[in-house]
Amino acid sequence: MISVLGVKRYEVRLEPHNREWVSLFEVTRKEIQLLLGSNVKDIQHIGSTAIKDIVAKPLLDVAVIVYSLSELDIAGMESAGFICMDELGVPGRCYFVKRRDGDFSTHHIHCYEEGNQNLMDCIAFRDFLNSHPHYAMQYSNLKAQLCEKFQNDRAKYTEEKTNFVKMILHLAYPNP
Repeated sequence: MISVLGVKRYEVRLEPHNREWVSLFEVTRKEIQLLLGSNVKDIQHIGSTAIKDIVAKPLLDVAVIVYSLSELDIAGMESAGFICMDELGVPGRCYFVKRRDGDFSTHHIHCYEEGNQNLMDCIAFRDFLNSHPHYAMQYSNLKAQLCEKFQNDRAKYTEEKTNFVKMILHLAYPNP
């Protein structure tokens, strides 16, 4: 069985891209599909582990597109070890985290209804970087620099990536 090593909750630790992350996503996708059943419309691998050849925190981000957030089986997810964190600052999302040894995050599960802008942005960002290796390497280099500066402050690390993410999303969406 493939495992994600995990990262302490507030820590930033990056590893080189690992091709086994795709297999881990497939295992996780099947588990979530079984847990949430007919409410699932689609399940997508998102986040840096879904972007080829870049460094990433060794934890898996998964977007689950559901027909109804109000019908989400939170108890079923929690019985499988996924802790519900509600929206956690992102409107229209139900967020779950899976941890091992109490403090090591291994999975971030983001549940949305179709059409949620944050969901569309996550997918557009992933797809753009996978299609544009030059920008993916810029992102990887930025992440490595920020990791050195903010190793024990994940919130600041994430905040400092904001301008780059906005630039990529501007490039990813065609002009109206």
